Amino acid sequence: MVWDAPWLPCEDNGFLTSNMPGQLKNITVRSLMMEQENKWDEDILNDICNDRDAKLIKRIPLPAFDKKDSRFWLFDDKGVFTVKSCYRKLLGEHNTSQGIFWRKLWAIKLPKKVVNFMWRACNSCLPTAVALVTKRVQIDVKCPQCRTGNKDAIHVLFTCSFARYKWVWDKINMSAFGVHATMSLLDDWRKCIGLGAVIRDDQGNFLRAKSIRIGSLMQPLEAEALSLKEAMSWVKNLAFKKCVFETDGKQLMDACKGVQGNSYFYAIVTDCVDYCKHFENVLVDSANGVTHMLARATYFMSDVRE
Repeated sequence: MVWDAPWLPCEDNGFLTSNMPGQLKNITVRSLMMEQENKWDEDILNDICNDRDAKLIKRIPLPAFDKKDSRFWLFDDKGVFTVKSCYRKLLGEHNTSQGIFWRKLWAIKLPKKVVNFMWRACNSCLPTAVALVTKRVQIDVKCPQCRTGNKDAIHVLFTCSFARYKWVWDKINMSAFGVHATMSLLDDWRKCIGLGAVIRDDQGNFLRAKSIRIGSLMQPLEAEALSLKEAMSWVKNLAFKKCVFETDGKQLMDACKGVQGNSYFYAIVTDCVDYCKHFENVLVDSANGVTHMLARATYFMSDVRE
């Protein structure tokens, strides 16, 4: 039942906090999905759930193939309960997604002043017009460059037309690595992820590309697995039979080769393994490249591009 079980991916409270309409007391989770496909029905979620519950539900990946429901331990990477993980949780030593995010940010090999700027941007500490108004400074919050949005950190760095032009074309004053590292780490902050896939022939020549923007927050490992799953689904629909799928995630490769688990990550991997059965010859190998640039570019577009 939707209201009676702690099924949301939240460490503090897995129960729905939305007000329960009396006539919907006994509905099941399946009622929140679209009838003809395994996708969350966003109209229903937005209608009966508050913002917090809707965002958590959208984060749950739905299987491409029919599977039985199962329980998993939220405080272990593989979803398996252990006394050690429970003990660490009680001591407050569990690695939350927020803590991992900050450690990854401070570990980036960029000048400290750049990393410090990124930290300030993520914490809304930059002296933007919107931030100054909250401190009772009487100024115009409209962006002086485009005059179409309020000058907060997200607008200044990403959504302003002038900012987007600088991100793409200013190759002299900022390295590509710096741009990509910043955009990658701010994915969680923007509450969306980008997925990219490129098809090449056996000589390495470009054939096709696809990118998808998904407006929900995921752990990086889950996003890597979802990228592989979407690529496999796309290639299957194109009727390719002999494929090598490349990813730079070692844990994802190991999982596809038989390492078992019971978390959201492993639920997505199970779909990837099932997709492999539709190909005559398939290999999941290690590589990285243009797909990362393609995925990050999805922030400046909507939905799917192919």
